[in-house]
Amino acid sequence: MKRYIFLVVAVALATVSCSKTYDTNLNAAKTGAIGFGTWSDVLTRAPMTAFADGNEFDVFGYKWKGSFASPTNPTDVFNGDDVKYNGSTWSYENPRFWDVNFDGYTFFAVYPKDKLTTAPVQTGLFVTNELTFDGATEPLLIAQRKTVNKGGAPYFNNYDAVPLVFKHMSALVDLKVRKVEAIKGAVLEVTGITLNNIQTKGKFTVASYSGDNDPVGSAGAGGWELAATPVPANFTNASGSGVASLPTLAANSGYDKAGAGDLISELVVMPQIFTVGGQSLTIEYTLTSGGDATEHTVTVDLRDFDEVENAVNTDTTIPSWLPGVHYTYYLIIDANAISFTASVASWDVEKDGYYYLLN
Repeated sequence: MKRYIFLVVAVALATVSCSKTYDTNLNAAKTGAIGFGTWSDVLTRAPMTAFADGNEFDVFGYKWKGSFASPTNPTDVFNGDDVKYNGSTWSYENPRFWDVNFDGYTFFAVYPKDKLTTAPVQTGLFVTNELTFDGATEPLLIAQRKTVNKGGAPYFNNYDAVPLVFKHMSALVDLKVRKVEAIKGAVLEVTGITLNNIQTKGKFTVASYSGDNDPVGSAGAGGWELAATPVPANFTNASGSGVASLPTLAANSGYDKAGAGDLISELVVMPQIFTVGGQSLTIEYTLTSGGDATEHTVTVDLRDFDEVENAVNTDTTIPSWLPGVHYTYYLIIDANAISFTASVASWDVEKDGYYYLLN
């Protein structure tokens, strides 16, 4: 599943600063500086579709002899150095040079900069500061661990830029509404929508890296731990989303997926486990048919979203929001009932698969 910002092969050299001495011996200097670059792979479902002028990430890296699995003489090269984007290239102070006397390098990185309280260079087992989610911005991405072996093209031998793959540590939520076909002739006006008691403050811990070098969070909601003093918030269509106003679905429209109206769009949320009586969804709407208008208010616990389309809500449910996952909730209005479905996909790829609640 693709849910990444890609850093690849545009070389970026920084202006030399003499405040520190790094790998500047003659042999190393002939190889060229270690560089970072960018390629904009648009994330169609992400608020942040590419890096912008002035964005910075922290990079960590060390070189080693022997092999990554059994290294000797591991030596720090980057220790939380800021790498900054100027709109076309990336640069950092005090260039480091590839050292051909070593057999490989291992890199870690965190975006944006200055988010870590624990940052061991040679493990990448980071612990962040407590971060607060505002619903609109993506506060944390962590790169896959990248190992560069001597003799492995193209990075070491040709001294190309290091390709880092950043992964979203947040979850992405959309809310949509539509009518069932049986009442397609009615007019549906949504007058209010709120996600209630959403936790917004916590810290993330990297416990390990998977076989393909993805960062793996510690226990909990994919690595997220609630703040000691939780900070729950309510999100409406006006907070943390790209939806300016609540939708009205006219007669003979809005009764299929394509015609669904947006309630909350691209809400960036902290991954969290749903609790009893905790996170919930409230919708207020007016249904008008044949000149008669009825007003409705429905609240549903997020723990009650079901993955089987039936009236018995005891099947496997969606228990949490997890990092790097895009959740799209559909509220399906009938004359006498409302059903709730949610599709679950990777952050930037929408795919089939629905979760159902019949109320």
